[in-house]
Parts: sequence; structure tokens; C-alpha cells
Amino acid sequence: MDRSHPAPGSGARAAASRCDHVVASHAGRLVRASGWYRFVGELAEAVHFHHLARETVPGLPPPGVVHAHAFCLDCGAALDAGAVRVSTHEALLQAAEAAIGTGSEEPKGSKLNPARYVAWVAPQLRSGS
Repeated sequence: MDRSHPAPGSGARAAASRCDHVVASHAGRLVRASGWYRFVGELAEAVHFHHLARETVPGLPPPGVVHAHAFCLDCGAALDAGAVRVSTHEALLQAAEAAIGTGSEEPKGSKLNPARYVAWVAPQLRSGS
């Protein structure tokens, strides 16, 4: 994934706080600034796996939607929701392009297996997202 964009919650508006900001949510999971790059990497792996497997696994649920937060749910600091959207969009686009063969490379570490994918989508299925 391209890391040219700063991690959401690392900007000047949020810098005054020592909070590990909640920058987004995904199927009931809260995503903090410190875990942002790991989360986006896992989401890219899930998108890649979904695109590769959806034709052979009928009814395979999609990896879900990421909801950007304008304010931290813990401390209320203003966040850059646009950075969340841009980072997420870029990661998903790269993963989908790699899966359908138009991208230059697969997401790094793209070794998601069916069991990990089910673990990834399980919270989304429980929450009904």
C-alpha cells in the first residue's frame, strides 16, 4: 500500500492529544490510528481474496465498508476523515486491480486464506452491516 498519506489522526488538529484516536470503524470494529496501516493491509488482503474467490465460492460475503470518523470516539478530537477515505480507497483499488490482473502487484503479504477471510467477515455478518 502507498504510505504517502499520513496515518489518519496523526495531523496537527489531533496532535495536541495523547489519545490513540479511533479514526474509523468496520463492522463494529474500532480502528485506531496506531493500527491503521495494519488494518488497511488486512482489508486489502480481504478484498484481494474476495475478488479471487467470489466466482468459485457462491454467496461469498464482501469484506465490508469502512466508515471514517470526523471526530475521535474517545476524546472528541477533530480528525481528517478524508485521509481515511483516500487511504482506504487506494488500498482497495490496488487489491482489486491485482486480483483481476490489471494491477502491477498483489498487496504485500497477500496470503489470506479462507479461514482468515471468514474471521474477517464474521463481525460484519453478526452486526448485519
